[in-house]
Amino acid sequence: MVRLPEHDTPLILESTTLSESADIHVGAPVAGVGLVPIMKRIEEYDGDIALRRRLGESLTDAQQRMVARIARRLHQRPYKNYVLTLARDTVTGFRRRPDFSGMFCSELVAEIYRRLGWLAREQRPSLLVPGHFGSERMTLRQGSLAPPVLLRAATASAVPAPGRPAMPRRIAAGERLPLPQ
Repeated sequence: MVRLPEHDTPLILESTTLSESADIHVGAPVAGVGLVPIMKRIEEYDGDIALRRRLGESLTDAQQRMVARIARRLHQRPYKNYVLTLARDTVTGFRRRPDFSGMFCSELVAEIYRRLGWLAREQRPSLLVPGHFGSERMTLRQGSLAPPVLLRAATASAVPAPGRPAMPRRIAAGERLPLPQ
């Protein structure tokens, strides 16, 4: 969640292939980094919605201004593919500087955490995927992440088609990808 002084409502800074919700500056859904009102995003998203809070000291005024600057600077950067990013990093031996010309979802969050000092400076944001948040793979230097709290469960994916087993909409950390039958 991001708060910008020029907007009364809390916002979500996200990076998606194409958001369901209109970006506050563009007025339409964007592919890549966008800013959308949190309540609008919750309303329009058709999947499960969970919230994972960070436990620890609140952001200082300087940190809040920094997050707002980052949100403005990264806004409308394209979405970048995690697999291609990992392949490039692997081929170059992780010696290339991180590329923020585009960002994927967890990379965006990890970079903000890194700049806030919650992750080590040498932590490479492109190596973290959603399943790493709250796992042993990602250790916060300040504070910790609470377990996720389910705000809303998707209903459309809960009903299987006749003659077919119900399949989860997304695969979470620790789950296995179901094989087609």
